[in-house]
Amino acid sequence: MTNRHYLHRGLLLLLMLLTCLLPAAHAAVAPNLTVQVVDGTNADAPLINHEINVREILADGSNVWRTKAKTDTNGQVTFSLDGLGSGKRYVLQAKSSRANKTRQSAVIDTAGAVTFRVGFPLLNVTLLDALTQQPLPDISVTAYKQENGKAIWLDNLKTNSSGLVIFELEALSQGIPVTLNAKVFNGFTATQTYTQAGNANFILGDTVATLVDGIQAALPPLANYGVQVRELLSDGKTAWFASVTTDAKGQLRLNLPANRQFRLEAKSTFNNAYKVSQPLQAGQQQTFQVGTPLLQATLKDAVSGAVIPAVKVTAYRIKADGTSVWRTETSTDVNGQVRFDLPELLDGDKAQLFAAPYNAHRAASPIVSQLGNMEFKVGETHIKVMDNTQVPAKPFANQKVTIAEKMADGKEVWRSEATTDATGLLRLSLFAQNDNRTYVLKAKSPFNQTWKTSQPLQQAGEYTFTVGSQPLPVTLKDLSNGNTLANIPITAYRVVAGDKLEYITRQTTDTNGRTSFDLPELSNGGTIRLQATAFNNFGAWSNDITSSTAFEFGVGSLQVTVKDGTQADGALLPNLDVHIRENMADGTTVWFNKAITDAQGNLKIDLPGLDKGRKFFLQATHPVTKRYKSSQTIDKAGAYTFMVGTRLMAVTLYNAITAAPLADKDVTLQEIQAGNTTTWPYIWRSSAKTDAKGVAVIDSALLSQAGLNFVLSVTPYNTGRIMTAPFPAQTYSVDFPVGTTPVTLVDRDNGNAIMPNQRIDAYEISTDGKLTWLKNGTTDANGQAIFDLETLRKGTRHVFKAYNPFANKQYPYSRIITSAGAVTFAVGRTDKGELDLKPPALEILSPSKTNVGNLGFELSGKASDDKALDKIDINLVSGSLTSTQTATLDKVTGNWKLPINSNALQIGQPLNVTATAFDVTGNTTTITRSYQVLADKDAPSITISSHHADETVLKTGFLLQGNVTDDTAVSTVQLSVAQEGGNVLVTPKNLTPTPAGNWAYALPNGILSQDSKITVTLTATDTSGKQSTSTLALNVAGAHEENRQLLSRTTFGITDALLQEVTQLGTTAFLEQQLNPTTLDDSVFAARMANSNPATLAEFQTATLQRMIGSRRQLQEVMTWFWDNHFNTDFRKTGNKLLYELAENDVFRANALGNFRNLLGASAKSPAMLYYLDSVKNVKANANENYAREILELHTVGVDGGYTQKEVDTLAEVFTGWQVQNDRFFFNAAQHNSVAKVFWGNAIPAGGVDEGERVLDILARHPATANYLCSKLVTYFVSDQPVNSLQARCADTFLAQASAPDQIAQVLRVILTSPEFYATENINSKVKTPLEFVTASVRATHAQGTYADLPAAVKRMGMDLYQYPLPTGYSDTGDDWVSSAALQERVRFVNLLANARSGATYLNTATLFSLQQAVTAESIASDLLNWTIGGYYAELEWQTALEVLNAEGAFNPNASNAEARIRETVGTVLSYPEFNYQ
Repeated sequence: MTNRHYLHRGLLLLLMLLTCLLPAAHAAVAPNLTVQVVDGTNADAPLINHEINVREILADGSNVWRTKAKTDTNGQVTFSLDGLGSGKRYVLQAKSSRANKTRQSAVIDTAGAVTFRVGFPLLNVTLLDALTQQPLPDISVTAYKQENGKAIWLDNLKTNSSGLVIFELEALSQGIPVTLNAKVFNGFTATQTYTQAGNANFILGDTVATLVDGIQAALPPLANYGVQVRELLSDGKTAWFASVTTDAKGQLRLNLPANRQFRLEAKSTFNNAYKVSQPLQAGQQQTFQVGTPLLQATLKDAVSGAVIPAVKVTAYRIKADGTSVWRTETSTDVNGQVRFDLPELLDGDKAQLFAAPYNAHRAASPIVSQLGNMEFKVGETHIKVMDNTQVPAKPFANQKVTIAEKMADGKEVWRSEATTDATGLLRLSLFAQNDNRTYVLKAKSPFNQTWKTSQPLQQAGEYTFTVGSQPLPVTLKDLSNGNTLANIPITAYRVVAGDKLEYITRQTTDTNGRTSFDLPELSNGGTIRLQATAFNNFGAWSNDITSSTAFEFGVGSLQVTVKDGTQADGALLPNLDVHIRENMADGTTVWFNKAITDAQGNLKIDLPGLDKGRKFFLQATHPVTKRYKSSQTIDKAGAYTFMVGTRLMAVTLYNAITAAPLADKDVTLQEIQAGNTTTWPYIWRSSAKTDAKGVAVIDSALLSQAGLNFVLSVTPYNTGRIMTAPFPAQTYSVDFPVGTTPVTLVDRDNGNAIMPNQRIDAYEISTDGKLTWLKNGTTDANGQAIFDLETLRKGTRHVFKAYNPFANKQYPYSRIITSAGAVTFAVGRTDKGELDLKPPALEILSPSKTNVGNLGFELSGKASDDKALDKIDINLVSGSLTSTQTATLDKVTGNWKLPINSNALQIGQPLNVTATAFDVTGNTTTITRSYQVLADKDAPSITISSHHADETVLKTGFLLQGNVTDDTAVSTVQLSVAQEGGNVLVTPKNLTPTPAGNWAYALPNGILSQDSKITVTLTATDTSGKQSTSTLALNVAGAHEENRQLLSRTTFGITDALLQEVTQLGTTAFLEQQLNPTTLDDSVFAARMANSNPATLAEFQTATLQRMIGSRRQLQEVMTWFWDNHFNTDFRKTGNKLLYELAENDVFRANALGNFRNLLGASAKSPAMLYYLDSVKNVKANANENYAREILELHTVGVDGGYTQKEVDTLAEVFTGWQVQNDRFFFNAAQHNSVAKVFWGNAIPAGGVDEGERVLDILARHPATANYLCSKLVTYFVSDQPVNSLQARCADTFLAQASAPDQIAQVLRVILTSPEFYATENINSKVKTPLEFVTASVRATHAQGTYADLPAAVKRMGMDLYQYPLPTGYSDTGDDWVSSAALQERVRFVNLLANARSGATYLNTATLFSLQQAVTAESIASDLLNWTIGGYYAELEWQTALEVLNAEGAFNPNASNAEARIRETVGTVLSYPEFNYQ
């Protein structure tokens, strides 16, 4: 410790010592103040041994301590205070015994005795819980007093464990009230005021309020929730009193001043709006329900039921007096819901909601009187507002419409307005209150801005409000020249009862001769008649008008040239009054009207009723004779000449086919000399040229002399003169039709191109076949020579001959004709110029017996012709029954048939059949056959010739054949197949026997089980219902070859080279090459096809077969045909435009293994498809559904794809405007219905061609498309029977690879590597189509040539390439290609092929087997069977092949007959039933 510290400490000790010694120093002074000290907190008891301090009050008011002393046992103490009583003043201070606070006495300024009360009477307050009466310990209590309106803090103490707090408060001793504050519950400061000391209780929380959430039905407590306490003042206002917070139970414990009213205020949990409680007084308990149940409204479309989000909804309170007050507003959420807090509904008030979701029209809800949930339905009334002033009517889009209420007195009261949407639709809410009001809509007509009113609206529903009547467009036209008439007033009249007319309005035509009328009468069933004075001061009237369809008001339909008949030159008579009179039925005439000829002497007038039999004539006063002269009778519109004088003849010369008038032709009048028997008994009398309307006016006085006869003659065309039939004098009007037989010469070899400047001669054919030349002519620029052959009136045969049209000294003949009419004369360079007068050959083959059953039968036969057949007509006579029908004719094979029904047959009567065959030249052959109609007695007889009992057949299928006969006719033959144990493999199937009774059925692969036994049952029924049955038991053996299966399904025919290739590579590598065709070197074939440029359909068909046969990229060609057949079009319907088919085929080949969306789009825009399915006719005014339906049913999702007519209709609208221009796809925006659409749940925004592209995207990726296409692909490659498991996997890949450029290749990989593909039941199970049969035959035998004859062979088997008329395309299932006739045609083809040594397709047998070193009969038979049917042949087929080879002794490859034996064997093997399978 430092010296400084020691010094400091010593000074302090000294100071303390001096302080202690000071009282002793004064002790000797006598006390001058005696103080009795009492305890003011304890009823003035003496304060013993209590320290008292004395302080002097200085002049400045401050005080300083002077001395201190302790009281004695009586509570007394004495002091000797300097200057007391001499001006000094003192105060005493002591600690209160209770509060330990310094208390001060009053000022003491005189000596003597005083009492010093230390402390004040105590206020002992116990804090108690008002509900439990339990003390409240450890509670802070603050005491205040009021001074000058302010609260002055006095003290703050905490209650002890007994809830007691003791205050020593001077204010109470001074009569000043003291207020105690304590916060115990809810943060509420409770107060209690005291006016005197003593014991008291401070009761806390006597007023209890429980807050619950009134918004929620369960009324949960509002815990820890802020609440305002406000006092209710006498003037109705409120004053803030306190802010509190509820406890965890939502409870408030308050202390409210007595005799005053309060209320609680708290925010609603719904919208934070303050809610108030019932009045609350001290000591009361209440539950404060904050808010009330909500009114929850769901805004819905009244028609669709869809909720409407994001729409403002306003709530109004409806008072008892009916007035409404705005309450609140909010917007619907994503569920279309709004909620409102409307407690007044609990008090009996009502509310109503308003919203404007549509058309800016405010919709009102029903009036609501209860809280809860409600549906606010809007737009229950749909009004389609159409602008009827346009043609056709268009939506009245984005226009204001006034809504008026129609009152009982007929007046209309404005209610609101609405604006139509872009489609002209109004969705209004007019009848939500069900108050039976009537409304009308009003809108201004765009035509003339006049107000138009709708029909009355009396209930919800759909309406159409056509704004304005459709204007009546009128074109005033001069019928004489077709010119329109400008600046002519036209007056419209209303036709009323009695055919009276009432004036309506008048309009004047514009420079184009047009005007329009707004005539609402036409919309209300009224009739309008127009009047115009255009010519000759003559008022012309229109026909009656009953619709607003554009009206052409033709005037001047009757053109009369008025001439002076007395003058040689027929001078015109201008400015002449001409009266029109009508010939009445009773023979009298009535004046009708008057007209004045113009400066050229012409009249253009209109006479009513000419088309209804009314007749008129003209009268005029001759300028010289001054006598009335009458014209001829006028009974039809047209041009006339009124010779005021001598009568004239009007000759109308027109084309008999087209009715077109012939102008500038000389028409000659010749008199027939009576008694002149020469070949030319005619004398010329007059002639005239026809005018532009084909009218020639003949002027001859002889025409008026009774008893004479005349003819007219003219040379109208390039084939000589024609005369009319004779007619008598006084004939003044003659119709002269000419050109009755127009002959059009066309070049058959050049797409039927017309052939101008070619001579054609006409001949009559006599009964003995001789030709009599009549006339000739030269074809014009249109290839026509127009003939008139008077001899046709006799009904004789005629023929035309072309005179060396190809400069090859050939003169071909036309088809024989026997009547007038247009003739197309097709000639070709190979025509020999020989007239075919040879009739066709005709046979009736079935029934072959003389008896027929009375229940009906099929009549059939065969016809042939040296040229071509046309048709077969059958006439039947049985007793009293007679009928004539046309048989069904196959013009290729000549086979024909006709079902004869029982209603043409009489039992016991002969049936006489007359059959007439017509060839294309017009020659006919007729034959007759008689049958006896019998009641059938015997059942049919059945034989099975192809198999014997217990024979073994392959599970891959086989061909059954046999015969059935009956005493009358076989009606049906049914075949069924069952497996041992009763399992039905083939349900009864109808067979079609040949006329001779031969039948056949191919049992396909996939239904037979290896090592099983089957029973074939045949049931034949004749026309009377008699039956017979035959059964055959067979054994089934197995077969399986993966290599052959892959080759037969992925190529157009197995070859020996392909068998070697797949054996070397394996099926996987071979398939991958085919799936990636660009990896295959096809240059040899490409070089061979380099100059291929098909110009005709036949050449294109040949090129197609060349690709199928010769290309190494076989799977690409297989799929090219698949897509061409899938998106089938018919060459004939595209206008024979080969370009379209070529382009389409190229696209299918390029995308054959690519992406389906590309294929679908290419087909949709292909001109071939656009013409074939009428897309070119699909316009917005008249949508055509053909393509829309077929793209769904056949190209994408399939008939079971789930679409409805709605999708078809929408799709048709999407594709409107998809047309062809310049031989390419062309989108015609003007014909596209460019509005937003919904297709199959997908929104299609309004656009152009993009709409179609979007829909094609949807369809290309649709699961139903995947399923449908995979079903077709599985059928095409695997089995005619459904393979559901494979189809499902295929569809999954199709969808998963929808965007892949090789989507189809990936799908095919799934199919062609699947277990199902190689399943035993699917091997060699599919019947080849004719196309596959022909190509397989050619490929298997290495046939050579151009193959130009193959399209005809395929056609004879039923497949006319690119000319299949149905959009389904050709069938891929075998049952559609197997019949007796079809199999016979296949056998015919392969035998012709086998024996062809030259020509378009031929075999070179010298190299066919020698390359394989096959020289023995066994090796040749083995190779041939291996190339054609593999292991699917039986012992019989093997032996048969050997027997054919060895038919003329042991086969010797060097012998002269070796080639013939080989060719016969090839034909035999290719004729085996198994070769029909793949």
